[in-house]
This record gives sequence, C-alpha cells and structure tokens, in this order.
Amino acid sequence: MSNIIKNYLKETRFVVSKKTSSIYSEEESVICDILESAWYILMKFKDKYDSDGDKPIVASFSLLTKSINSILASYELCMEGYIIESGVLLRHIIEAICVSYDIYINEDRFKDFFYNKEKFKSTKSIKPTKNLIPEIGNIYGILSEFNTHISTLNCFPNFTKGKGDKIEFFIGGGIPTSEEESEEMKGEICQIFLVAIRILQLTEYIFKDYVSKFKMWENINNTLVTCPCDKYAYWIEMITREFQTILNFEKHIVDR
Repeated sequence: MSNIIKNYLKETRFVVSKKTSSIYSEEESVICDILESAWYILMKFKDKYDSDGDKPIVASFSLLTKSINSILASYELCMEGYIIESGVLLRHIIEAICVSYDIYINEDRFKDFFYNKEKFKSTKSIKPTKNLIPEIGNIYGILSEFNTHISTLNCFPNFTKGKGDKIEFFIGGGIPTSEEESEEMKGEICQIFLVAIRILQLTEYIFKDYVSKFKMWENINNTLVTCPCDKYAYWIEMITREFQTILNFEKHIVDR
C-alpha cells in the first residue's frame, strides 16, 4: 500500500500552497489589509466594551470575529487547491455576517438567535442584509449554485489532464495546470475578496462608534451611505469585472 495520503499531508500540500500564494501575492496583500481593518475595529470594541454575552452587539462581535478566522481558512483551502471546499466555507461566512447584522437591527431575531435556537433560521438573515448591501445577495446565490448544492458543477473529484489528455486523479488540492483550472482558482480568489470586503463593511456599520475613519461608508447627516475609499473602490471595480468574466467563462465550459 502506498503512502500517497500521508505524503500529501506531510509535504505536497505545503509546496502547492507556497506556489499558489506567490502567484496571487498582490490579491493576498489587499485581502489581508481589508481583514486587518475589520479586526482592528473589533478589537477596539473588545477593549472598551464590558458586557454579558446576551446583547446583540456582543453576538455580532462574536460572529464577525469568527468570520475573519473562517475566511482565512477559506483562503488557505484555496491556496492548497481546494476550490469547491473554499467556496462552501465562504457561503457559511456570508450567512454568519448576515446574521450579525440581522440580530443587531432586529430585537425579535436576536431573541430567537439567543434563546430559541430551534426557531432561528440563519438563511432568513440574507434578505434584510441585502437591503443594506445588495451585492451580498448576488455572491450568496453564486456560492449556493456553484459550491454548495450538489450538481454537475461541483461533483467531480480533483483531476488534471496528462499526456494525450489522459485524465489523472490526485489526492488533495493542486496547482492549476490548465486554463480552466486557472480560471477556477482566480474566481475563488475573487469570491474571497468580495466576501472579505463585506465583512469590513458590516463591521464598520455595526461598530460605527469604534471607527476612526470609514473605508466603506460616508457619514452624511448621521446616516451611513456606501462609499468605498479610493483604494477599495478600485479593487472592488476590478475584481467584480474580472469575476464576471470568469463566471461567463465557467458557464461556457459547463455548457460545452
């Protein structure tokens, strides 16, 4: 019996992660900057706020803090070539950050979340959050279609094409070796960015009293209006455009 799985866990996955991380170093840097900004706000809240856990803002703090850790896990999965699995985790994160907003603005939803767990349905938090940030609904729908609900879009094991287009299956993730695989990984990086930016946006909104300078909002007469800073506006526009191109490419591949 071979040691292929043990070798993957001990050696191969680190080689894959190091190589793919170097390819997307610029995107990685921006994603880190976004998450650092959100983390800084949350830690300011932690240092200044002293309360029991059964308060909406404390629950929102827990959900958003956990989401930052979860998206790092999603990024690590992606860097090791686990594209579908990374997206499954992203969908979970979207639900978590939507709940963080929903329970913050809706006392009844918070009571169900904290005291009536059987009644609380996290998917119902998507709609009210879409009213604040419409783009969240789009990314949630895409993640559901491509990554979560089992279909021919995501049911195949990891494989690559060898000589003569011979299909070779392999253990673990893997470095993209074809145009199709490269587009899939690029698409996942785009999704990670688009979820990370919404983590920051909701963190700033909920913990506005702990924000020294907004990066995703503008305060106009005590009302927060979506207004990304120049740096993030540039990346949002570029990533959104690239992601749409990749989606069109992937749909073309599926339809062939």
